[in-house]
Amino acid sequence: MANLASTYYKLGKYTEAEKLEIQVLNARNGIFGVEHPDTITAMANLASTYQYMGKYMEAIKLKMQVLDARNTRLGVEHPDTILAMENLAVTYHGQGKYTEAETLEIEVLDARTRIFGVEHPETSRSMANLAATYQNLEKYAEAEKLQIQVLNARNKFFGVEHPDTITAMANLASIYQYMGKYKEAEELDSQVLDARDRLLGVKHPDTITAMGNLASAYRNLGKYTEAEKLDIQPWLI
Repeated sequence: MANLASTYYKLGKYTEAEKLEIQVLNARNGIFGVEHPDTITAMANLASTYQYMGKYMEAIKLKMQVLDARNTRLGVEHPDTILAMENLAVTYHGQGKYTEAETLEIEVLDARTRIFGVEHPETSRSMANLAATYQNLEKYAEAEKLQIQVLNARNKFFGVEHPDTITAMANLASIYQYMGKYKEAEELDSQVLDARDRLLGVKHPDTITAMGNLASAYRNLGKYTEAEKLDIQPWLI
């Protein structure tokens, strides 16, 4: 039942996944008890489905239970506890509860930095999450500092043309736009567009998004002719 629910989830059939995951959770709770690892996993899976369905309150309630259970059983620095903390923070972020997300994301980042080191992909992801939250809280200087570290770490770990590195570049460019650093944004947005054009092709949604971002940077710099060329793009029709 759990395996079929997982398949439904990956197919985007969240209603079907939800129905099965509720049955799995109830069965495991009855057989093993509420604090058994398999019950907690079932709880986490259902919470993830709720989040994708936009049922944030239900997701938060379950994710808090998962975090409490893993913290009690495994300790605060166990990878599964840290992951539960990160998952709850993601839900807070999705609901616009950025202050609550910030508090958890700082704990996650501190823990992963101690355990894995500053350049590990897990640490880098935590940094990127916190940077996104800082951006939403309009703490642009803090967001910029973290996102530069994310970009440097991913560039070193994955290479300049890896999708995660390009995403970090695009995120930093977005922060620069909000800070009014339009020249820096233009430079990064141009690199993102070149990379996505080469790797994905001109008609890929990510390439088109990169075009729009660069056009926005051009407009902010008063380069209206360059912006116009990107905004029209007749070959996309």
